[in-house]
Amino acid sequence: MGADAQLPMTGGSEYITESQLPSHSHPYYGPYFAQTNRLTGGPTFMTYMGRQLNASDAITNGSPDQATEVIGSGQAYYPKYIQTYMWTKVLYYDSIIYSASGDAMGTFADVLGSLYPVGAQIYRTSAISAHPSDATKVQPFPTEAPLQQWQLVDNGSNIVPLEYLSQDCTSTSFCGRADMTPATARQDLTTAFLPITGSIVENFTPVLGTKKIKYAFQFMYRDKDANPMAGFRIEVKEGNGSFTEVTESHISFYDGLANINPLFMTEISWTFVLDDVDDSTVGSFAAERPVLGFRVTGREVASHVEAAVHENARYITDTSGSSSSPRFRTPTLEIVSMGPETQAITYQRTA
Repeated sequence: MGADAQLPMTGGSEYITESQLPSHSHPYYGPYFAQTNRLTGGPTFMTYMGRQLNASDAITNGSPDQATEVIGSGQAYYPKYIQTYMWTKVLYYDSIIYSASGDAMGTFADVLGSLYPVGAQIYRTSAISAHPSDATKVQPFPTEAPLQQWQLVDNGSNIVPLEYLSQDCTSTSFCGRADMTPATARQDLTTAFLPITGSIVENFTPVLGTKKIKYAFQFMYRDKDANPMAGFRIEVKEGNGSFTEVTESHISFYDGLANINPLFMTEISWTFVLDDVDDSTVGSFAAERPVLGFRVTGREVASHVEAAVHENARYITDTSGSSSSPRFRTPTLEIVSMGPETQAITYQRTA
């Protein structure tokens, strides 16, 4: 703390008349200049230009009396160049903060309490240092540590939906984000695994930040024999590669009771992981934003246990309680991209 010896002292006369002084004035010390404190609204530092205190302070031979109480003096003239003193104000937890008009706003603790009540959350891009008396808590504001307690809520890796895509599967475009092979009619299964129409999407690029992708295909399953037996699985490919079976994605249906004629909507789904181990058989990829393709394949076990998809064989009309002719049932597809909610670490005040 002290005078800045580097302030300029050149540029013509070193004194100005009272009419040249700024309008802001202190009732005792005379004209001043102030800078507003960003936190309290009050001044952080103030420079005063001395006012005459008695007749002996008058300027003599163009030079001010060096015994003046403040900096410079004079009835008609004031120093043109002055020294500025700067203070650094340290706020303690029980420090009282005043508004620019001089009204007490409360202690620093009161202000922090009103800005961050219990339950409030703050976000940081890096971890906050541990509380000195409790390693499970943190102290985002060092001066409030004795009374406020904050706890980690999210370390920045929490997975939430970043993009949710869903539509029926009768288009050649999936939500404008991938190519699709549409379903337009009933599809009879065979004894070989073949792609199920409507489930096939290619050239899908996940949104930036995606860590997981959920692929879910909903379709109508129906009998062709009295006791059909069929199986379905999900396959995936990266770029222009070949489709690979996701080994554990299988689902299967069998009705061994004659004349039950099963007919229901079902779903097959899998969650794929990005930026991880490269193993498509479990739905894991090393790339951060791979271009992917997905599809479901299905088959019936034998010709005497046949099944089909995409058809409602027991369609009920709104005018009759009896079933009418079979009707095509559109499948639907959902692709949900998931990733961190925010790149910031979240803390919450608990006390």
